[in-house]
Amino acid sequence: MRAYLSSDWALPEDGLYECINFKNYFEEPSRKAYLVKVYDQIAGFVLLNQATEDPKNVWNMGDFFVIAKFQGQGVATEVAYKVWEMTPGTWEVSVIPGNKRGISFWEKTIGK
Repeated sequence: MRAYLSSDWALPEDGLYECINFKNYFEEPSRKAYLVKVYDQIAGFVLLNQATEDPKNVWNMGDFFVIAKFQGQGVATEVAYKVWEMTPGTWEVSVIPGNKRGISFWEKTIGK
């Protein structure tokens, strides 16, 4: 398997992006990992880190994913609010350029 990381977020020809080592999300205090469950079903995950662009910010929403089965039901919004409640501080949220659904979701969720 070939790993790939694009500076412009373009999809590589083989569809594979570089994978990060998730172990540090469970060992470093500057990172947090959450598994999203709806009842007893895995519905996604959230990875937080403190690698922020602006030094005034404390947390970065590193990765936020809800599987398609649970999208459009308010699960993602509830998870975002819960994560912010459990992890106070000022935040950064980035979205892959061109991800219109993601941009719309975060604008609505942050706006509330």
